[in-house]
Amino acid sequence: MARRTRIYFHRHYGKSDSVCLITLNEELVVKARCEQLVKVKVEKLTTGTQVIFSPNITDFAVAEGIIWARSISDVKEDNSIFVSVINLGDENVTVGKDTEIGECDKADLLQQNEKAQSKLLKDDKINWDVIRINQN
Repeated sequence: MARRTRIYFHRHYGKSDSVCLITLNEELVVKARCEQLVKVKVEKLTTGTQVIFSPNITDFAVAEGIIWARSISDVKEDNSIFVSVINLGDENVTVGKDTEIGECDKADLLQQNEKAQSKLLKDDKINWDVIRINQN
């Protein structure tokens, strides 16, 4: 059986050079009752940087029944990451070009060892109590 390594992160706050806003550079159609991966560009962050994507919660998204997932990603060579969006409704939803969907912030490695692995929940999901977010 392959050995898996768990990595835990926290966000940098108060460092404006590590935060970037994420906007759509083209119109997006989110299909009804579907989850889609969307490739978005990140500015100011270099290839291989580990980032946390935090979605904006907007009246439009709530009214239309779409949810952007918070996620941890590595910045790809073309300065992009993939984020997930879910449409809970029965109809396709169009999100316009230049819509600000969230922000990315550099993530720091907190732990990567056996002790960290023991902090997983019994169903092998991350125990969010060991994730530090919004702390300096």
